[in-house]
Amino acid sequence: MYFVLAFGLTWLIWLLGILATGGLIELPVPFMVFFFLGTWGPFVAASWLTFCGGGRAEVRKFWRRGLNFRISRRWLLIIMGVPLLVSAVPLGVYLLMGGAVPEDALMSRPWMIIPVFITYFLTGGGNEEWGWRGYALDRLQERWDPFSASIVLGLIWGCWHAPLFFIEYTGQYHMSLPLFIIGTVGMSVIHTWVYNKTGRSLFAAWLLHAVFGTVWAVFPMVQPQFEGYRHMQIYDFTSVLVVALIVAGATRFRLGVVTGD
Repeated sequence: MYFVLAFGLTWLIWLLGILATGGLIELPVPFMVFFFLGTWGPFVAASWLTFCGGGRAEVRKFWRRGLNFRISRRWLLIIMGVPLLVSAVPLGVYLLMGGAVPEDALMSRPWMIIPVFITYFLTGGGNEEWGWRGYALDRLQERWDPFSASIVLGLIWGCWHAPLFFIEYTGQYHMSLPLFIIGTVGMSVIHTWVYNKTGRSLFAAWLLHAVFGTVWAVFPMVQPQFEGYRHMQIYDFTSVLVVALIVAGATRFRLGVVTGD
């Protein structure tokens, strides 16, 4: 039911962008307004089902989890460092292979990094974590081991973005959907590890997602105006998978869950 609601709420809103791209309708405001509204689908679905299961008290408890900002300095450094590593290294490889420096990268406009981060944190993807990790992951980990739960959630999470690949105003429009889904599986593993190791901190997952979005604006993978930009996407998603496999192997696929042995 959660996935049906999360997909339904978001896709109904994003459908307007598909219709506008096809010239079937004319939007009164830029599509990005509808994009930002659509990203709240997972939050609304999770909050509604939490309310249905336990009333207002459970919703308040759920929201307090997301607003608990206490994270150790060590994990703050990891949350900031892992996305930087995953994004900067592929760009370095891309440049060594003869690629061009992206003109619209935030590295050339550092004063915009904070506003971009705030956007990602509040409406650009980080807010999705209330649903994916804050609601769905706990229930999936009750059914399967953390690694399997991460794979399942990563596949679903990637598919949830599918409408964006048909809307020309989005970054996904110039991406490969299969590659993107592979990337979200890797991202899901990393998010599960951080979420579990921080004591199921919803805020930690929220912050990690926002940092990933921000560093991909600093070291962008979507540069359709440059020849060979598709190679950059392959480097990026490969980097995500490599880090995810390292994390999985180092934790013996437990991803931060402590077992009896």
